[in-house]
Amino acid sequence: QLAEYIWEDIFERFEQILNLAGAIEALSADEESEAQTIGQAVDEYAPMMFTAGREQGIPLGYKKLDAIINNLDAGNMVIIAARPSVGKSAFVTEVAINMAKAGKRVGIYSLEMTNREVYERMIAHESGISISKVRRSQNFVGDEKRLFDDGNESLRKLRIFLSDELRTVSKMRASMKRNKVDVAIIDYAQ
Repeated sequence: QLAEYIWEDIFERFEQILNLAGAIEALSADEESEAQTIGQAVDEYAPMMFTAGREQGIPLGYKKLDAIINNLDAGNMVIIAARPSVGKSAFVTEVAINMAKAGKRVGIYSLEMTNREVYERMIAHESGISISKVRRSQNFVGDEKRLFDDGNESLRKLRIFLSDELRTVSKMRASMKRNKVDVAIIDYAQ
């Protein structure tokens, strides 16, 4: 019975992911694309191959992971899925910071956390102060005040756009266009 329950839970979560994927795919539904001949593809892509120092795609900021997945390409949709409380939101928050530090405009659309909670994760990451201490907002110890201030200055320079209010795909899409984001992160779980 336990195995049956686990499989039901897995299938239910997979169905939720597919529904979300369909909603995200609808973001580009009105964009038309033309078919390309293989000859056109050769002309476009062959000159870029085997070029020394060529950086391809958008790195996540984790060298080993980037080497394995070969960075992200424009138009990719990546789903980060795992059991609750294993660090999915923390991971994508760090990825957002890494991408923004690499010069990308990043939109974070959170349906789970408030903008404050996203900021708390980001300042904890940037300052090295534990998330629990950031959330409790207790007195600084040692050089934590300097670390906190330095972390805030670092975050202030990044082109990261937060939204915890946009609940529809069309509103997220409008925000993405308005803010000209290179990468959109939608943090959502059912």
